[in-house]
Amino acid sequence: MPKITDENYLVKTVHATEWQDVLSTGTTEPMLILALDAESGERDSYVVKPFGHPRIYRQAVMKECLGAWIAMELGLNAFEPVYIEVSTDFADTLRGNPHYQRFTESIGLNFGTKYVPGTIPIVGPKCFSKIQASQAEQITAFDLFISNADRREGKPNLLMVQSDLFVFDHELAFDFMLMLSFNRNLKPWELGEMELTMLRKHFLYPKLRGTQVDIHDFIERFTGIDDHFWAKASNLLPPDWVSDDLATIQNHLALIVENRTIFAQQLAQAILI
Repeated sequence: MPKITDENYLVKTVHATEWQDVLSTGTTEPMLILALDAESGERDSYVVKPFGHPRIYRQAVMKECLGAWIAMELGLNAFEPVYIEVSTDFADTLRGNPHYQRFTESIGLNFGTKYVPGTIPIVGPKCFSKIQASQAEQITAFDLFISNADRREGKPNLLMVQSDLFVFDHELAFDFMLMLSFNRNLKPWELGEMELTMLRKHFLYPKLRGTQVDIHDFIERFTGIDDHFWAKASNLLPPDWVSDDLATIQNHLALIVENRTIFAQQLAQAILI
């Protein structure tokens, strides 16, 4: 996977040209469209989350990008974000389509990813045998790191591409942001009741529960989420997607990075018990 800290990394911008379908999975009703990459001249299928849905707003798409970029930086498989330009002309082609209004509210840049055909959804515990223990350990540690409570039973937000497990859907990550500042865990590297509840409800927890996990090497990768990473992320995000929450998220995760050894120990202990 690429990393946004790579010297020449840029986010691709493509232009919506043709609506195709609503994907059957996802509470945010992601859409499948054709879009043109003006630079290469290629037209491909993309998944777009247009604005106009209650769960899709500026802060949410910022978190979508951050979640994917952090996953990529840590060496996990994620669907690389792209910016999908929705024009008035494109929206006008959807007159009579039940989703016309949503696209008229989405003129400009929207969050999306390139569509990967042949993906296999992870839908329940019967899929655990397909998932390597190391993948489950790393994804669980990643979700605790970014405070993502949305990968849970009934909503795994995991896809298998051949033998690789991909994470997606991070608009509800960093959920400490939903709490008043004085109610947040001031030592987020220590697993409090909120973090332990998040762990126990995690989709992959039943696969790991009672096992001795080996996550220290993976958690050492957290050091890559440094000032350079945050500066690059801030520059890559469209300006109107950025808010003061970006600094709050950066500072929160920096505390975990600084105290990552304790975080790794506590997470391993919580899984073993």
